[in-house]
Amino acid sequence: MLNLKTTRSIKSFLFFLIKPYKLWFFLIALSGLFWGIINTFLPFCLKLVIDHVTAFNGPKANAMAAVLPYTFLYLTLWAALCLNLRWLDWIKLKLFPNLRQDILQQMFQYLNLHSTR
Repeated sequence: MLNLKTTRSIKSFLFFLIKPYKLWFFLIALSGLFWGIINTFLPFCLKLVIDHVTAFNGPKANAMAAVLPYTFLYLTLWAALCLNLRWLDWIKLKLFPNLRQDILQQMFQYLNLHSTR
């Protein structure tokens, strides 16, 4: 039940509602951090591929072997980015319907305590 003495302001009301979902919001922040790290390294991996292609002096048949590790790293980071976004979508699917239901329930309980005058 909502404690009216501690939830006089909007800020305290929101913190009261978000408190049971701290882990979910932490996971959203962690997903954003992971997204930022991956997006930082993707252009760097592409730069490594381009640098190794331009600096390659051997036979053209061996050029692919020279850049294959960097290409594999780039594709791995891209796949991790896709998985991260799917994970974020899953977190949102788990969090927001329950949070919305709690907000509606608490607001309804709060309004039921008001006088009709």
